[in-house]
Amino acid sequence: MTTRTGIMLAALGLAALATTVVWLATAGQKGPVVPPPTAGEPAQERVAIYHYWDDSFARLRDGLQQEAERFNAGRQGVRLQPCPTVHEAYKRNARAMLADAATPEWYSWWAGWRTRDLAEAGLVAELDARWQTLGLDQRFPPALLAKACTYGGTRRLVPLVQAYVGIFYSKASFRQAGITAPPATWSAFTETCRRLRATGLNPVALGVSTAWPAQYWFDYLLLRTAGPAFRARLLDGTASYEDPAVRRTFALWRELIALGAFNPNPASIDWVESAKLVQTQGAAMTLMGTWVIDLYTRLGWQAEGDYGFFPFPSIDAEAEPVTLTVVDGLVLSRTQRDTRAAFTAIDHLTQPEVQLALANAAGGFAPHLAIGPDRYDPLRRSIRSTVDGELAFPYDLSTPPEVERIGLELMVRFLECPDQQEALLREAAGRIAACFARRAKPGPASAPAPAP
Repeated sequence: MTTRTGIMLAALGLAALATTVVWLATAGQKGPVVPPPTAGEPAQERVAIYHYWDDSFARLRDGLQQEAERFNAGRQGVRLQPCPTVHEAYKRNARAMLADAATPEWYSWWAGWRTRDLAEAGLVAELDARWQTLGLDQRFPPALLAKACTYGGTRRLVPLVQAYVGIFYSKASFRQAGITAPPATWSAFTETCRRLRATGLNPVALGVSTAWPAQYWFDYLLLRTAGPAFRARLLDGTASYEDPAVRRTFALWRELIALGAFNPNPASIDWVESAKLVQTQGAAMTLMGTWVIDLYTRLGWQAEGDYGFFPFPSIDAEAEPVTLTVVDGLVLSRTQRDTRAAFTAIDHLTQPEVQLALANAAGGFAPHLAIGPDRYDPLRRSIRSTVDGELAFPYDLSTPPEVERIGLELMVRFLECPDQQEALLREAAGRIAACFARRAKPGPASAPAPAP
């Protein structure tokens, strides 16, 4: 059984799998085997989109399926086939799936270092020729094209949906604690946590069983104190994790832990379970991406009425404002086959109304230039209005994958043992310095380590 086949068989366990792909676990069988056309159905070229939007992102998964059906209903000769996969399994195995691809296939992926890693490994195609034919540069903002789409001087990722990261809060919990407005400064935030804790509520819900939600606390605490220039040096290996700026970041985080700001044992739950704590008033706030809007919508929680949003509070006045953003897009497998059919699907998925429909399903934002703030609901208009200054990708999209794994491990271990801060930073600093030293060496030693 190939890696791809095993992963996709696992994906068949998804409760709402909306695809007719048949996965054969035959020795030597490569890739998906789609059902042959039924009698009388014209021959069609299938274009697969493998993606990580599973049950946790059900509305976006279903929205992409609906767009594929609209595309298929209006065209002959090309059939778009979304293939949903279990989110965490997909992250672990995407490199193997891309390496195994024999035909032009699209894969959902994140802009930033993760796409850079695939590009440097030669696993994703350069898109420039057909990109220019479709005029995709005219569909997206120049800053997004440079930051999210371009790697090694060539276009590699097609943006589908954009998210921002901030604090979502229960309005009922705030009312219960007598809090009339979201906190804008660090001192106001810590006081908010004290007042919420006094009512018996967990002020902040955090679930790190998959590690990555911890990074948003690290990122914002660092950005609001040391600023984006220092963070960039830290994440490219030219600053140390034992730097005083990093120590201060963890000291502020430890202050929150000492206040009892977080729910007990964050490592025992994931981001969905932590977000649900806010909805059920087991906690008052959670720091999360706007994809949580999709979850709350499915839970029947009303935007603006039941919950609200505010940006991460300021800490040092001199630190310039930065907002964390995530861009989900599509990368294309490398192949010698003709890619015209694959780009016919991209032409559809990068139309403004299609991008808006996907953004609405995701609780996010359309990257397309033609979609202005007035096209969103009041909550997302409010969120968009808070985006000020520079945009930055989160930690796991801003540093090499082998470094990311050490850094996320550091954050989770710190949450479990905050009193061990200095030892944890010293250990992580040494391991991360070794990673960058290996990368600096020419030849195979500079290649990124495989995911565990």
